[in-house]
Amino acid sequence: MKIREVKAKSIFSKTGLGSDFVINPYVGCMHGCIYCLDGRTMILMYDGTTKLLRDLKVGDKIYGVRKNKNTGYYYYEVTEVLAHWKTIKPAIKIIAEEGIEIVCSPNHRWFSTRGWKYTLGKMSGLSRRPYLTINNAIHGIGKLIMVPRESDLYIRGYLSGIIQGDGLLKSYDYSGRRRNEDVQYQFRLALNDKDAVIRAHNYLNKFGIKTNWFKFEISDNVRVDAIRINSKEGYQKIKKLIEFTSEPEYFRGFAAGIFDAEGTGGSDSSTIRIFNTNERLLEFARKSLENFGFRIVDDKPSKINCRAIRICGGLEEYIRFFQTMNPAIKRRMVLAGKQVKRSFKVKEIINLHKTREMYDITTGTGTFIANGLVSHNCYARFMKKYTGHTEEWGRFVDVKINAPDLIPKNIDKYKGKSILMSSVTDAYHPIEIKYKITRKILEKLIPLQPDLNILTKSDLVLRDVDLLKKFKNCLVTISLAFLDEKLTKQIEPLASPPEKRINALKELHRAGIKTAVFISPIFPEISDWQGIINRTKDFVKEYWFENLNPYFAIRENIIKFLKINKPELVKKYNEIWSGKSNYWDEEERKIRNFCRDNKLIGKIYFHHGK
Repeated sequence: MKIREVKAKSIFSKTGLGSDFVINPYVGCMHGCIYCLDGRTMILMYDGTTKLLRDLKVGDKIYGVRKNKNTGYYYYEVTEVLAHWKTIKPAIKIIAEEGIEIVCSPNHRWFSTRGWKYTLGKMSGLSRRPYLTINNAIHGIGKLIMVPRESDLYIRGYLSGIIQGDGLLKSYDYSGRRRNEDVQYQFRLALNDKDAVIRAHNYLNKFGIKTNWFKFEISDNVRVDAIRINSKEGYQKIKKLIEFTSEPEYFRGFAAGIFDAEGTGGSDSSTIRIFNTNERLLEFARKSLENFGFRIVDDKPSKINCRAIRICGGLEEYIRFFQTMNPAIKRRMVLAGKQVKRSFKVKEIINLHKTREMYDITTGTGTFIANGLVSHNCYARFMKKYTGHTEEWGRFVDVKINAPDLIPKNIDKYKGKSILMSSVTDAYHPIEIKYKITRKILEKLIPLQPDLNILTKSDLVLRDVDLLKKFKNCLVTISLAFLDEKLTKQIEPLASPPEKRINALKELHRAGIKTAVFISPIFPEISDWQGIINRTKDFVKEYWFENLNPYFAIRENIIKFLKINKPELVKKYNEIWSGKSNYWDEEERKIRNFCRDNKLIGKIYFHHGK
C-alpha cells in the first residue's frame, strides 16, 4: 500500500447520489484485501528483531523496501504499520533455498529478480499476470529467526560481557593507613547508550543486586547515565555472577554484552566488530560467536594497543547476529539505506488445498520483510464501485493533507448546500486515525452549515459525534452488506464488523443524529437486505440499495470467492451477468414493496446493469 501525502487544488467536486457536492479527504481504499500471509510469518522489525505477523500492532516500526527514482534500485527503509487485519484465504506454501518457507494466499506478491510477481497466476485469459515459477528468485535478506527468550544463563553471560568489557569491578585495600582493615569495593557501569545500562541494571536486580543511578563524567562537560555499587556484598555477588562458563546460552548472552560494551556495526557497513585490549575477553567473544556458526577473523584495530575481531558473511550474518544475540543497543542495527541485492531461488510451490486464517498489514512503503523475503502488501480491485484513478484500485491511498485549509469561509456558494463525505473513499477508513483529516474538515464546515451526509463503513464516526451534533442537518449513512461477521471479514476485512456498525447507528440515533443504511453491494442469494432492515429499523428510517457491480474486470475475483464459499451459486451469477436472468428486476420490485409496506424511505441505485 502506497501512502502518499498530496496537496489538493480543490476539495469540492460534483457527485451523484443526490448531493450538490462531495468531499473526499482521501483517495484510495483500505477495506478490501486478497493479499495475506500465515499469522506465524516472521516480520523483520526496525531493531533487527522479529515479531509474528499476527502479533503486529498499528504503529509498530518494521523494515520495508522502496524504489529510488534516481537509481532505479530498491533500498531497505524503516516504515510504520498503518493497519493490521486477519481473514481466511486459500493456503499456498512457498519453499525457497536456505530453508526459507512461507504460507501465503495465491494473490500475494513477491519482489523477484524479474520484478513483482504473484504467488499463482496463468499465462493467458482473465487470470493472466506475472507469477512465481520454480527457480524464480525472490529478493530478501535470508531466513529470519525468532529472538530466543532470555534465560538466566543468557542474563549471566550478558552481564559478564558488558561488565568485563566496559565496566569497573575492583577492590582497593587501604588497610593500615587509616585503620587496620580498610577495603573499598567498587562497581560502576557507564555507557553513552543508556539502553544497555538499563538492561544491566534490570538484570542485576533479578539476581537481588540493587544498583544506584548517578551521572558519570566521561570527559569535560560530558556526563552519562551510570549505575554503581560500593558494598562488599554486591561486589562479591557480581564477581561470582560473571564467572565464565561454557554453556550455549551463556555464550549468546556474552556476545550481546561484549558487543554493547565494545562493539560497532553502523550505517557505513554491514559488519559487526568487537574491540578490546584484553586478549582473553576477545578470545572468549570469538568462542561465543563461533558456537553459533559465525565465521570470525582478526581485524585491524582502530585504536592503539587494541585488538579487534570481525564477523564475516555480509548482510545476512549481520542480521542474524542481532536476531540471535539480541543486544540492547538497537541503534547499531542499521539496514536502512542499504541496497536490496540478495535473492533466494524458489524450490517448490505447493497448493495445500485448504483455507487458513491469514493476516496482512498496510505499511508506509507498501512492503515488508516476511520470513526474510521482500513482500508487497497490496489489494485487488474487488467489489470496486468507484475510482477516478488509472492505478489499480486498492494499491494506493492519497492523503489530502491540505484539505481542511481548502474549506472556504463565509462563501455563499456552499452555504446550505448538500455535501457528501464521501463517494470514492471512506472518510473514516483506518488511516483517518492517524491523520484526522475528516475531523478537521468537519470543524471547518460547521460555519457553512451544509446539509451534511457522511457515508462510511466504520464505527470510527462515533469519535466525531460532538462535531456532528453542531450541524442542523446531518445524516450519517453506514454501508452494510452482510450481517454475517465471517463473511464480512472475507470481503471487507479492514472495515468495522457488522455489530459495531449497527451499534454505531444506535449511538448516533441516541445522540439525535439522523441515520441511514446503504445496503451495498447486494450479493444475489447471499446479502440479507431484509434481515439488515429488521435489525436496524428501530433507529433507521432511510435505506439505500445498490446491486453487485458486474464490472467485467472484477468478475473473476467474485467467481473465485463463490467457488470457495458458495459454489452452488456460480451458475446463477453467470446467468445474471449474461442477461439471461431478470433477477435484479424482481429484487427491485421486492425492495420497493417492502419499503412501502414498512413505511421506510428507500432509494435504489441499480445503475450497473442487469
